[in-house]
Amino acid sequence: MQPDQASPNIEAMLSLSLFPTGKTRAGILIVEDEEFLREAASEILESCGYRVFKACSFEDGVQTFQRNWDQVELLVADIIIPGRNGRELVKTLREISPGLRVLYISGYSENVVTRQAALDGNSHYVAKPFSLRALLEAIEIALEGGTAPSGTAASPGPAKVKRASSSG
Repeated sequence: MQPDQASPNIEAMLSLSLFPTGKTRAGILIVEDEEFLREAASEILESCGYRVFKACSFEDGVQTFQRNWDQVELLVADIIIPGRNGRELVKTLREISPGLRVLYISGYSENVVTRQAALDGNSHYVAKPFSLRALLEAIEIALEGGTAPSGTAASPGPAKVKRASSSG
């Protein structure tokens, strides 16, 4: 979605009652270098009751996490970010918080993401572009530590949520 195509009223979209709002939910750190996507995702997640922390690069992500590590339950990170990559970010942040759950977002194919991210049991993936429903469902799945039915998060759109198998 391009900035000029964005809905001016996110509250109206959320009024569809796709997901509960109102109560404070998990803390999420979003590390995404595309400003429009980072800000739109943050606004939507905050509207759904999540505590959101934002960063635009590897270094910014590490600093933001160090300041808020005890409030962040999920990292939502692009595979390719300025400074290093999402995999290195996860490795660095898990030195501070080993059980940190991760949702990778990427426009790259699942095969590339799997190779680049080395998905593990606490890591998930959703493909860009994704729908609002797909993002929110992927976040819930990642926070719960489960897998999406048949590997897909939601429709419409090509979004897929993947979790590494326990065999490798």
